[in-house]
Amino acid sequence: MSSEGISYQVIMMPNARDEDDTRQSVTFEKPVEAYLFPWDAESCTIIDSVIARIAPKYSMVILAILVLEGPQNFGVLRRALGASAKTLAERLRALEAEGLIARTVGDGRVVTTTYSATSAANEFYDVLCAMRDWGRRLWPAV
Repeated sequence: MSSEGISYQVIMMPNARDEDDTRQSVTFEKPVEAYLFPWDAESCTIIDSVIARIAPKYSMVILAILVLEGPQNFGVLRRALGASAKTLAERLRALEAEGLIARTVGDGRVVTTTYSATSAANEFYDVLCAMRDWGRRLWPAV
């Protein structure tokens, strides 16, 4: 069913600061929800999911280090972040499960584990930079 050609009327309640205490009527060509939520529910779910994956402590910093500095071993990351071994291991496992980093275990005399950014992390880094730039423009004092 198409909403083309249908007018939607919104009754706006008076604001306590308005001098005129009467209701106002505004007419839109689309339902108000179309302006507030221009994406479908799936798009919103995807964005929420991405934010939930990168929000935990150290996730964005780990990605930035691996993208900008290249592969790093566990000890280097731990010293750079000042994170506990348990916390860092949890974050690395989660980022690996999400496909953002790759883990390589060396088979030498001393076993070393190296973490590197995947192509998905490199692509996502551009999104993080865009978010940073947007934040700087919107909240320059932060």
